[in-house]
Amino acid sequence: HLSKNDPHVNSVICERLLILAERAIDSSAQWYVEIVIRLLAICGSYVPESNVQRFIQVVLGDQNLHEFASIMITKFGCDVKTAPSDSFTLTSSLILRSCGAIVADKEGSSPIEQFKCVALDFSGRSPIARSEAIVTLFKFKEVYPSLEDTLNQFFESYGIDVNDKPDSTFLSNSIPRRSVPAVPKEDEPPTVSPHHIHQNAIDLSKAPPSEPDEYYISLEPRPVPPVRSVPHAPEQHAVEIHERTTPPSEHPEHGSLAVYHFPETSAYRSLLLSTQAVLYQSETLQIGFIKETKGSSMKLTLYYGNLTSSPLNHIDVSVNNPDMNALIFNADAPPIQLDPKQQKPQVVNIECVNEFDGAPVLNISYEYNGETKQVNVHLPFICTSFVSQYSVSSQDFLLAWNQINGLPLETQAIWKTTSLDKTRVQKAFTTLGFSSIEGVDGSPQNLVVTALFAKRDQQIPVLCRLEADPATHMYRITTKCFSDILSSAISNQIKFVIH
Repeated sequence: HLSKNDPHVNSVICERLLILAERAIDSSAQWYVEIVIRLLAICGSYVPESNVQRFIQVVLGDQNLHEFASIMITKFGCDVKTAPSDSFTLTSSLILRSCGAIVADKEGSSPIEQFKCVALDFSGRSPIARSEAIVTLFKFKEVYPSLEDTLNQFFESYGIDVNDKPDSTFLSNSIPRRSVPAVPKEDEPPTVSPHHIHQNAIDLSKAPPSEPDEYYISLEPRPVPPVRSVPHAPEQHAVEIHERTTPPSEHPEHGSLAVYHFPETSAYRSLLLSTQAVLYQSETLQIGFIKETKGSSMKLTLYYGNLTSSPLNHIDVSVNNPDMNALIFNADAPPIQLDPKQQKPQVVNIECVNEFDGAPVLNISYEYNGETKQVNVHLPFICTSFVSQYSVSSQDFLLAWNQINGLPLETQAIWKTTSLDKTRVQKAFTTLGFSSIEGVDGSPQNLVVTALFAKRDQQIPVLCRLEADPATHMYRITTKCFSDILSSAISNQIKFVIH
């Protein structure tokens, strides 16, 4: 019934279904895949690009989903109800290019049916969607000999040179990469070098060499506590950060969307509100950090400490980016080896160029006494890490507040709390970077706050109203701003921080 509704209703329903699907991915990844593909096929123009990118990364990163996703694409892509859209063309092109051969011999997913999905309403697609479709069709020509005549006719009808194969650009090159210092000093040149990007994994091990030991000596303050004075943390601390029931040496569920959702734990909440702390600790390795944010830029200095009497060798570091169109990472080279009881830093500069949801994941592998160990931990920043105080009058607040009504720019989150202490909540908002606005809400339990979200070329005002109900011990946060991604993300993140 989605396609029969008016555009506003379609947008609201699509947003709600995407939220439900992404929340259910841990318990039913195939259900998530089916729902998103059906939405892309029926009303792909209402699915935000960030959701499309995350979906493609999830599917391509999880081999268990390759076959199922390919079957769903051909099933719904060849349906008469399919409404052509750039989102569906991009998704079918990227997934069938990588995974289509797995299902080519299955009924309903033959090469000709895969061709129909990718070439659907080709002339009406955007340049980037057409480009991705052409790359996939060239791949089909290589792997499906039965399609050669069909593809040659297609190429000829659209004037496509069969000797001029375009490159894929959607996932890896959609944002220009440049080196930007996070917290620069006056007249000080940038000290970081461009990183190497492969899909959504940012390899921090292949950066040009730097001199981390010298940087450590000159850096003040040092991370607290230092490596040698910290006892081994209990195992549940590592599990809590990972939100998993397996120890951190286990391999993560690569490709799972849950990797990018920040862990809703007290340990991660504390890390978000800290400028320096221990991010991770096991029997062998400690990772500390110092975090400095200025506008849309963040300087994150990571300290890798060897807690053992044996060397840690073959250290490899990378980051999973929750949205490559939103965050740009530039990093110094990490240490390749840590001698016994040695600590070395790595400077990572992050620039926020767009709104985003979720949190990056730091991946570290190293060798200890001949055994390879792997650590996967969420980095301590989310989109609220890029907000700053924004004071306005009560009249200006109400004027702006009344300009936005309803989804998707107005979002809410409701939760039950154990404490309605207004002082605690005010302190949390101040730590996050919000300004309190007096004279707007007549209820003494409620709070009205504002902030500016900083991205590279723009600052976006964010308006929030927190309502408290003493009778039920419930909070409700309402967020309004001219960005649907930001509005939803901030409502959920304030709910998490205030709890």
